[in-house]
Amino acid sequence: MAAPSGTIISYPDNYRAYKALIAAEYSGAKVQVGSNFVMGETNKTPAFLEKFPLGKVPVFEGSNGDNVWESSAIAYYLANDQLRGGVSALDRAHVIQWISFSDCEIGPAAGTWLYPILGYMPYDKKATERAQDDIKRVMGMLDKVLLAQTFLVGERITLADISVACSLALLYKHVMDPKFRAPFVNVNRWYQTLVHQAEFKAATKGHSGGDAFPMCDKMEEFSQKKFQEVQAKMKGGASPADKKDKKKKEKKSSESGDAGTAVDPTEEVLAAEPKDKDPFATMPKGSFNMDEFKRCYSNEETNKSIPFFWEKFDPENYSIWYAEYKYPEELTQVFMSCNLIAGMFQRLDKMRKNAFGSMCLFGENNNSSISGIWVWRGHELAFTLSPDWQVDYDSYSWTKLDAKDEETKKLVQQYFNWEGKDKQGRGFNQGKIFNREDDGRRMSSHYIYRRIRGRSFFLVLGFFLLVVLVGQFLLFFGAPVISSFLHESRQAGIAPEELLSRMQGIQAQLAELKSEESTIQRVLKLACNRQGDSTAQDSFEGQESNSDKQQLPSLKSEVARRRVETDVDELWYFLSSVLKKSEGSETGPMLSKTKDRYLSLKRDLAILKNQTGEGNWREREMAELAELVQTRIAALQNPEDCGTARKLVCHLTKACGFGCQVHHLAYCLIVAYATDRTLILKSQG
Repeated sequence: MAAPSGTIISYPDNYRAYKALIAAEYSGAKVQVGSNFVMGETNKTPAFLEKFPLGKVPVFEGSNGDNVWESSAIAYYLANDQLRGGVSALDRAHVIQWISFSDCEIGPAAGTWLYPILGYMPYDKKATERAQDDIKRVMGMLDKVLLAQTFLVGERITLADISVACSLALLYKHVMDPKFRAPFVNVNRWYQTLVHQAEFKAATKGHSGGDAFPMCDKMEEFSQKKFQEVQAKMKGGASPADKKDKKKKEKKSSESGDAGTAVDPTEEVLAAEPKDKDPFATMPKGSFNMDEFKRCYSNEETNKSIPFFWEKFDPENYSIWYAEYKYPEELTQVFMSCNLIAGMFQRLDKMRKNAFGSMCLFGENNNSSISGIWVWRGHELAFTLSPDWQVDYDSYSWTKLDAKDEETKKLVQQYFNWEGKDKQGRGFNQGKIFNREDDGRRMSSHYIYRRIRGRSFFLVLGFFLLVVLVGQFLLFFGAPVISSFLHESRQAGIAPEELLSRMQGIQAQLAELKSEESTIQRVLKLACNRQGDSTAQDSFEGQESNSDKQQLPSLKSEVARRRVETDVDELWYFLSSVLKKSEGSETGPMLSKTKDRYLSLKRDLAILKNQTGEGNWREREMAELAELVQTRIAALQNPEDCGTARKLVCHLTKACGFGCQVHHLAYCLIVAYATDRTLILKSQG
């Protein structure tokens, strides 16, 4: 039988294509590589898809009309009998075994580790660590197998060796540095033997970097800058560095005074727009206006937006789907599950114009599920329309719903309104909306209220502001005293007994402070009465509660009380630390006695804090402050004229966890609150 001939179609430097090219070198098959292939264009043409329906590469187009896709199948087709395992049925089975091992065990782990480094997907620390462990396990197993044999199957090179070597190539090239690969001596020897074969070198002689199988000296790590640049290029735009260079060239050109050749800025923007074809373009538009519904959902309560959805929905050209995460047993922390949803939304960014989704998380940590309702144009599963959308959808089960069914309407009501329970009875925890792209416009208060269930948002933020203010107050008044006291104690080498004596002195100061407070109050009231200052008297009396007409604390006594509270706590922390580090039989009793003194002081402070109606006063002040903050935030976020209102745009672009993002959000809110501006949150996904 004559060796096959034809063309392998792929993008340059594709190690999966190298697998087939190496096999062709050994078998003598006459194979050439297509030179006019453009990823994202050539593989989307009708002619290509008619031959290769998945639109993936590499593919093999035979000169006799025979077509083969999937890299392992192409390599097997182009190989000779020796590469396939010879005449032994067992050896042939073993070759297929190692090919499957390469595709299923090495490939996924290698992709999870390498793709973030190469800029193809976001970095996930835990996923990367798991992938590294998987690669170590695979390498360890290979090392044991190759301890007593030169090749994986038999005594000569087969497709088993070629497939596994090509799967390990990028790992050796980018991340398996000398330290990582040192324990796997047998694998290293086997790999070096293979890649120095003449057939390997001939098949990869056109590799852009020269040597297609180098072994790295330093393990590469994820770079946010590289990720942004690669993503920009993949989306058809310019990378940040390219944009910067372009601005410099434009500036230089403008300075040259060549006014006659000025380029229209509008034309430049249009020229820079990505040329990717919309996968939904061939589908009928129908009567349902997705953007109109999204605006309604964002700006109105669900008692208006959901009836609006059913009134406008076009079942002839749009479909409703129920999605459910297949692996709830793998969900642990709630924030990690939310990140899982957010990551999926980011990778589906180009679907936003023609799709809407509401994903909900039910349950709690280590006992949760993810499910949601999606609406998009067309009646087929939309994710198959673009390779960019196929990263996550396979992790969910997708069920098409009948828009006329009452059960569908109940599900839409539940998921659009973020309420109810999942199939296992777990209550709603939180959700995420796959809506329109953030265009900088302000979300209305109705949208915010629906998402956070009433006033809790303002209460939390009001409390946060209060904590910040109190923290700054304590830092200003308490920190110098505490720092000075502890520094002097350590420098002077004060013994624990002396520190204990000082605590007793603080207790005496508290007693004096109580007496001083009542005396100051009596003097203030007497002064108001003697001077006949009715305004001052009314103001003074007006701050008292109806149930308790005692005087409020003076500023001096309140500051002193708070300072004493802080000093007592810090003194206890320091003293207990010193005593715990000390050695001797008296340390235990001394620590116990010190703790008793400390608790006694804390009881005295609690009594002082609630003396003469101060507890009621503090509760009232807290309530008034919370009301003030809530009212002001509501006014700022709902200006009478959005066009003229001053605004603060907060870009939530930090690549960090949920707590970090909340901290950044709170910082933006504080700045907007302090500068009388409407806060606009700008986030991707």
